Amino acid sequence: MNVTGEAIYYASSNSYPTISFTKDGCAIVRGVTSIFFYTNIICILLQLMLAFGFDFTAGEFLDIKDEINLDEEDNEEVEINVNKEDYKFKRWLNRYIREIKYYVIENKNIFMALSAIAGVIILIFFISFLISLNRIVRVDQKFNYSNFSFQFNNSYLTTLDYGGNNILDGKIYLATKVTISNLTNGLEAINTDDFCLDINDNCIYPTLDRSGKFLDLAKPYYGEKIGANQTYEYVLVYELDSNLANAKYKIKVLDKLTYKKDEVIPKYKVITLTPTYTTTVSRVGNYYIDDEVKFDKTELLNTSLKIKSYEMMNTYRYTYDYCYKDKCTESQNGIPASSGKVL
Repeated sequence: MNVTGEAIYYASSNSYPTISFTKDGCAIVRGVTSIFFYTNIICILLQLMLAFGFDFTAGEFLDIKDEINLDEEDNEEVEINVNKEDYKFKRWLNRYIREIKYYVIENKNIFMALSAIAGVIILIFFISFLISLNRIVRVDQKFNYSNFSFQFNNSYLTTLDYGGNNILDGKIYLATKVTISNLTNGLEAINTDDFCLDINDNCIYPTLDRSGKFLDLAKPYYGEKIGANQTYEYVLVYELDSNLANAKYKIKVLDKLTYKKDEVIPKYKVITLTPTYTTTVSRVGNYYIDDEVKFDKTELLNTSLKIKSYEMMNTYRYTYDYCYKDKCTESQNGIPASSGKVL
């Protein structure tokens, strides 16, 4: 008699949300100062070329003195006033203004090009400055929070736990995979109240006791302290009403508080999520006793399952090794005969 077992896992695909680019405030200051530095270098090079008689409009070295149209008043370089002795200064000033005027006329194309370049550079840094004010962060981009380094990897929207069971009627769950690194030399815990899921200007905070429903995604985070200089991938879960299944999901991580007179202004790092939507379980095949079932195409990655024997009883109890990274622990589970569940 051949007995087959059925292996089940979630059929989900990775989602790749994108978020706008961000920079820190110090990078903005550095960029603004760079504008003046590189603009001065360009001006010096242009001055040297002009000093050697290069005509940018013609693209060659020319004598452009004959091309300047002088008015009659331009020949009046001396103003005589018998009552005052400032005629030398006025003569110098008139000549200086006139030279600047014709210098600009001769090189108007150069000045227009420089103005356009400077305008584009200023516009780019102004836009970067506005983006940095919002502190927008991409998924898969590392950022610092308190004494930690964070990176949101993936997100999933579902009503089912890792066993394919409905968790709670009327609720849907946003499960986020997060890589967290403790950057200190001591034990540190994360204040999950700083991780607000903003939906229609309403804040929803992680429900820590639901993290254990998603063992197949990553290690559950229950508020424990993280070891010094340790890095783990955790799952943070948000419990939502089912009518929010099609909402826009934006996590706001408290970055810092700015104190002003009579008010406190919070600043956030913002991560926009596009979760993979999963509300069904797919059957992927039938397997015989002693067949090895591999889960390398699922979130379980290098996990495998092999059933070596079976027996008929009211409750089937089995032990297995639950492994996370390099650490394994022996675990036990049971399936009642009346449950209708499939192993």
